Amino acid sequence: MSARRQPRLMPWRDPLPNPGPVMVFDIDGVVATMKKWEHLLGDKFSLAGWAEFQKHYGHAAPIARGARLVDDAIDAGLQIVWSTTRPDTAAAATWQWLQQNRLPLGPIMTRHRIKDGTRPAVEVKLRQWYWWLDKYGDVNPIAAWVDDENSALSALRWNGCPAWHPMHLQRTLMRNKDEPMMVTLMNRVTPSADKLAENLSAHRPTWDLRDNAFQQKRAKWWVEEQARMKVAREAQRRRQAAGRAEADRRRRGR
Repeated sequence: MSARRQPRLMPWRDPLPNPGPVMVFDIDGVVATMKKWEHLLGDKFSLAGWAEFQKHYGHAAPIARGARLVDDAIDAGLQIVWSTTRPDTAAAATWQWLQQNRLPLGPIMTRHRIKDGTRPAVEVKLRQWYWWLDKYGDVNPIAAWVDDENSALSALRWNGCPAWHPMHLQRTLMRNKDEPMMVTLMNRVTPSADKLAENLSAHRPTWDLRDNAFQQKRAKWWVEEQARMKVAREAQRRRQAAGRAEADRRRRGR
């Protein structure tokens, strides 16, 4: 009798099951909207407001236009990968939201606690682009990256990524509906595929230098953070032990 297979704890980190090109979709603003809860963030950043906002990731409203693009990509034989600047801790809620809204499950690239921290969202996207390129680019090359933020689109293209705004991609596909999607993605991307290859070659070294310096700082922060967490755990254990001792003293005093 074969051993029972254990459920995967973090399936959003699994690689894709098959080789072949992929389309990366940003989540917020492309297939989901959190506008209903944006008031929780207020005019000034606060940890309390941000924490309350994050509780509603599982309640995001789906965006039909983005979902149709996902369906088109699947029909064209592309596999789906997800990109978000939501923190790692939101991955499980995001995975469940995808299931509930009948969107394809696949790897979810998030804001990494150590590698990204609080760096700007644009840099999170670039780190994800290069991470996928290095780890899976040979087996699962990115045919298109769909994002609604103009700053992210510009930075991704500057670094060689075939990035599209969802509305632009939708119009382009409609105008060229008689040709296969992969042909459209290759021939209609802006800038051209050749220019994107030039950008990648020219700007990858700059990104590597900048990100390597950033990762050194993050590695140092993580060592210090682990030390702080250890001190906090020890303090909590002491408080709990003191509480138990006080409870025992009161019981004996009855």
